[in-house]
Amino acid sequence: MKTHAPLFQLALVATFTVAAPAQADTTVYAFSGLYNIAGGTQGYSGSFSIIDPLQTAERPPMAPDVTSPTYAAIWAGTSLFYTGAAALSITFASGTTVTAPMLYTVVNNTTYSGAGAPYPMGLSVQLYPTATTITAPTTDVCDTPTGVCGPDDDPLYHDATQAALMNTTGVYFAFWLAPLAASPGVPNLATAFGASRGGLGIFSVQNGLNTTTLTGFNGLTATVTPSLVPEPGTALSMVAGLLALAAGAQRSRSARVRRRVDACAPAPLPL
Repeated sequence: MKTHAPLFQLALVATFTVAAPAQADTTVYAFSGLYNIAGGTQGYSGSFSIIDPLQTAERPPMAPDVTSPTYAAIWAGTSLFYTGAAALSITFASGTTVTAPMLYTVVNNTTYSGAGAPYPMGLSVQLYPTATTITAPTTDVCDTPTGVCGPDDDPLYHDATQAALMNTTGVYFAFWLAPLAASPGVPNLATAFGASRGGLGIFSVQNGLNTTTLTGFNGLTATVTPSLVPEPGTALSMVAGLLALAAGAQRSRSARVRRRVDACAPAPLPL
């Protein structure tokens, strides 16, 4: 049996449309703030993006394990993990840059938070970059009262050699104190929290001690780019329309074939 080309081609397009997964919007976050430590202050700015966040069972190594018995009496809620955050880039006024190709996202929804709880009550979000790369300036940029780099100064004020010695181990982002979420997922960080309830955290080692510095944002924006891939409902409507066109085209072709056959048929013999 010969396959009719128009019907086959339209059916192929319909099949491809159904198979194409719906993709979430892309949200690019831009942030800025002031980093205050080691006797000085310097500004920073940066960005990261979140696209098509998918829930995963993998807990980021830096995220507290809220299922531990340690937190049973002081924290109650859910802690969900998501992929989809990427392309982190931070530039400090000293010239130091921090980049990472991917970030883990932790979304917490808690109804009770006691002293020592790992996350605050309500909705909170943390992002932990992976494979962080820190590039420090090649010249001395210490910002201390004396202008001289000391052994206990923060690595973000030092040259590349000092930054390596001070061992900045990474950065993270924290957002807190939003109302409980109605459904699972990664919220829009700019609208759910805003700059006043978000900040950049920095892990480092100073004088042999692990330190964590959290500095609040003074600016946070979100730019959303709608997905070009149709949503499932739209895709199904397109498929239904294409199949209807294909069926109509096949009926029309069959009718033309029957007319040609009737025209070529011999006249009936007289009775």
